[in-house]
Amino acid sequence: MKPSLLDYILRNRLPVTIFVAVASFIITFFASRAERDGVGYTPDQPINYSHRLHAGEMQIDCQYCHVAVEKSRHAMVPAVATCMNCHTIAKKDSPEIIKLTQYYNSGKTLKWKRIHKVPDYAYFNHSVHVN
Repeated sequence: MKPSLLDYILRNRLPVTIFVAVASFIITFFASRAERDGVGYTPDQPINYSHRLHAGEMQIDCQYCHVAVEKSRHAMVPAVATCMNCHTIAKKDSPEIIKLTQYYNSGKTLKWKRIHKVPDYAYFNHSVHVN
């Protein structure tokens, strides 16, 4: 007896289709994991900024820019005017500082992309790390 087209599909094509679908899901899941978990996630920002340079190498106190860090649950992103306290003089010819100056002169705020987000059920208090 000759196998029907349905038998052929169920025996040969369906397992391959299921395998490809599952493999695609697994690859996509793990490829996007860093963005979901925040591990190694570094989105493009409006200004190329480095905490390693400012707080690390230059040893600028975190509270200089993040003024609410002792009182607030969030460190708060500083206003462009705070950056300009130094950058009206420091590295003012740098392409990134020129962009920063343009934001400042136009009165626009920088739209930073969130990197870290604490879940609603977790409480993170910066003051423990500051004091």
